[in-house]
Formats: sequence, C-alpha cells, structure tokens
Amino acid sequence: MVRLPAYLLIAAAAALWAGCGEDAACNGDERLCQRGLDEVALACTHNAMASAEAGWPAPNHRDGPLRQLRDGVRALMLDLHYWSGEVALCHGPCALGNIPLRQFLDELRGFLLQHPREVVVLILESYVDRVDVARALAAARLDAMVHAQKAGAPWPALGQMIARGHRLVILSDRQGGVYPWYHRVWDHAWETNWNNKDPAKLSCKRNRGKASNPLFILNHFVSAPLPDEQVARKINARDFLLARGAPVPAGERPPAQLRHGGLPPRGRPDGRGARTQRAALIIP
Repeated sequence: MVRLPAYLLIAAAAALWAGCGEDAACNGDERLCQRGLDEVALACTHNAMASAEAGWPAPNHRDGPLRQLRDGVRALMLDLHYWSGEVALCHGPCALGNIPLRQFLDELRGFLLQHPREVVVLILESYVDRVDVARALAAARLDAMVHAQKAGAPWPALGQMIARGHRLVILSDRQGGVYPWYHRVWDHAWETNWNNKDPAKLSCKRNRGKASNPLFILNHFVSAPLPDEQVARKINARDFLLARGAPVPAGERPPAQLRHGGLPPRGRPDGRGARTQRAALIIP
C-alpha cells in the first residue's frame, strides 16, 4: 500500500535516492552536490503544520512537519500568526490548531543536525513581524544555518551550501529582503495557481512571480473547499503528476529538465530504485 506523506502535495518531484553514501550525497544523491537549488527538484508540502497527527480539524496531512522531513519532504509551506503572545504556525484561526514557531524550529534544528547533508527550504505566508521571526530563529540557534541569496545572483551548488553550513533557505511573502537571509519569495520564484477546486482544471499557467525567476513552485493540490484524501491520491499518482508537470505554457521560460521518481511507499522521493523519467519541475 502506498502511504502518502500528506493528503495534499504541492509536488511529488524530489532528489533521487540512489543508495550512495550519506557522507558524499547531497539531499540523497552525489550528483546533486554540483547543482544549484534552481537545478534540483524538492518535494514540498502545503500547510505543512496542519496534520491529523497533531489533532487539527480538516488537516492537510496525516503527519506533522518533522515526520514529513523524515519521509523525504525538503520544502515546507508554513503560515505564521500571533497566538497567546507568541508566533505560532496556524492555518486560519489558531484556536483550531497551532504549533509554537519555536517548537517547530527546535525540531527542524534537530533534523538538520541529524542529517548534515540535507538542504531544506521554508516558504512562509507570514502575518507577523520579521523581527519576531528573526528572534525565534536565533533562539533556536538556526541563525547560523541560514543561506543568504542575492536576487539575480547564481545559486551556489548544494555541495557548497552544505560545506558552508548554510543549509536552510527561507522565502517569505511579507517583509522579505529586510534581512539578507529573509528572502522575498517573488524575487526568486514564480508559481502556478494555488486556488484549485477541480483536478481537471490544474494548469501550468503562471500566477505570482516573474517567469524569469530561477525557482519554480508547482502548486499541485486541490481544496474544494477542504482537503480530500481520495482526490489527493488521484492527483499525486505518478502518471497524473508527470502529465501535468511536463508541459510549459507558451511564452514562459521552461525550468531545467530534471529527473522525477514519483510517489513511493512512505513518501520517499524516489522509492529506492524506481524508474525515473524526465520532468520539467523545479519545486523549492
């Protein structure tokens, strides 16, 4: 039985797991060590904090963010709100479900320390002040691990980011650019439509961000209006995803051609030896 890492996925493309040594691989594969972030594909979860594991009503995922990371997800979309005097991860009203940001960041730091060859991306929908985000990051001792990327500059190879110890990339839709490491997401990325109600209407039409930006976010989930596991199983199937991921809209700049391994058991990005196909996907 295929066990999805989440009810809804933004993408099912990810770095290859080729069985190479942990001491030489970057995000699971030695070949990725020579590629920049704009040249690799990462599995990403939308509303990563909203899980059945944490008891959230109408959850987006079965498991919480830490389990998602352990299952191979390398990019997390998170909503930041104020709750009870602190920054928390919430989806809408925090009374329905919340995780203190500091708690999540402590878990993330633990994961990064246990997996020193992994690069992780956070994409924030923020309703809080960037100062409070910076304070939480420093309190969790993650401030030394963040990568700072100037818009328009070439992305360093994953191997370089790992060697420097800067393995955490943070993109935000609010107040990005105030700190060198707190990137404005639409200075670096572009996306497809996120407000999808029908699997038949999923498209590759550009939504936010310039097509010339190096990172591409393929929003691959349906909420009509709530998450539906049966719908997720349909659209996360390998053939469905590949059929959608291959086309590039007329006039848009196509992302780099990358290998894609589908959805294997327990959500591992390539299922350990599953056949791979070419797919035009860059999902940070």
